[in-house]
Amino acid sequence: MIDVKKLLFAFVFLNIASFSFGADAIIGQVGNAQKSFDQTDYAKAIDIYESLIKVDKINDPDIYYNLSNSYFRNSDIGRAVLNIERAWRLKPRDADINYNRQFLFNWVGRSGQLQPKDVFFVSWFSLNELTVFASVLIILLLISLTAFIVNFKQKKAIFKKSNIILAILVVLSVGLTVYKFIIFNQNNAVLVAPASLKQNPFDETEIASLADGRILHLFFSRDGYAYVEILQERQKLKGWVLAASVEKI
Repeated sequence: MIDVKKLLFAFVFLNIASFSFGADAIIGQVGNAQKSFDQTDYAKAIDIYESLIKVDKINDPDIYYNLSNSYFRNSDIGRAVLNIERAWRLKPRDADINYNRQFLFNWVGRSGQLQPKDVFFVSWFSLNELTVFASVLIILLLISLTAFIVNFKQKKAIFKKSNIILAILVVLSVGLTVYKFIIFNQNNAVLVAPASLKQNPFDETEIASLADGRILHLFFSRDGYAYVEILQERQKLKGWVLAASVEKI
């Protein structure tokens, strides 16, 4: 398990450059969190990172990565998995994030994870990246189509070829974006506490005993219970668990 990333300089330029009010306080919080982690005060580091995310609305993969490490060192495997997944979804090509994600999957047992097959290296790109790429291609296609219409009398072959190529790329990129969205929706939560999977929330009969750290599909929550699908011993099981034991990624 790799230790926390040293965020101070990267965090300043990448995440705070767009606004100055309160920047010093946020930088100070990041420094205090890293200091607390180094001093093995993992509970304090967790409180600071959670505050940055929930109060200051910082949505940064390195913050999630550090929070995951802090939870792991504090023996909270479920929330360690939850936050490394959040980090990976924002920054899927980061070597440290991928290493820790694999480490945690092995820790909880990879057979207990709902993991879809990769298609066209879609896991290399975040959902935001695919969305931006598809949007840019759509804009380029519209521009190219406009140019083709304006120059229709000339019937220039370059416009026809560019439109065909752009149309293919748009279909491919939109398809990959939709596929990525479906994957995230199917694997949209983590079991953050051990739970008993039941056929019915009011029935004491247990289908399976589940350890924390499992990635699952959360369908909906009702009356303090969550209806989920989880992979257990290579079989997909559906049932009810306490809603408090599940957190959305």
